[in-house]
Amino acid sequence: YGDVCYFDLNADPVNKLDRLLNNCIRYTFNLRKYDHVSALRSQLRWLPIRLRRNQRALTFLLLNSSSLPAYLAPYFRYLCSNHDRNLRSVNNLLLSCPSHNSDFVNCSFFVQAVLLWNALPLEVRMSTNRFTFKKKVHELLLTEMAEQSNS
Repeated sequence: YGDVCYFDLNADPVNKLDRLLNNCIRYTFNLRKYDHVSALRSQLRWLPIRLRRNQRALTFLLLNSSSLPAYLAPYFRYLCSNHDRNLRSVNNLLLSCPSHNSDFVNCSFFVQAVLLWNALPLEVRMSTNRFTFKKKVHELLLTEMAEQSNS
């Protein structure tokens, strides 16, 4: 459950976690070591570790957006709260990205969560119900995974 905070992991530990997930699928379906699990993963509607982590980060952000602690509030502000003008973009629900100058900060949870949130379609960002939001994000990530595997 702590994978949300580790956006800065390099590819090796994430690949190990993905292989572990694949081994769980093989064990569940009583497959051999080198059998492919892609079809079973899509049948189960399971996301790879990278996309699952993105889903959990977005869900965490949604759950805590209304009652953020004081020390987290400066990191998650809507763009419209940066000025006093009433612009058309006020209804976009885009978050302003914290200013940063290093790759280390770019890989932090705060920056990555804001970038993931802003990349969501508006209809997903406007979801008010937690269950609906999670379902829409899951469907979006599943289609993204299917598009990646087709290309």
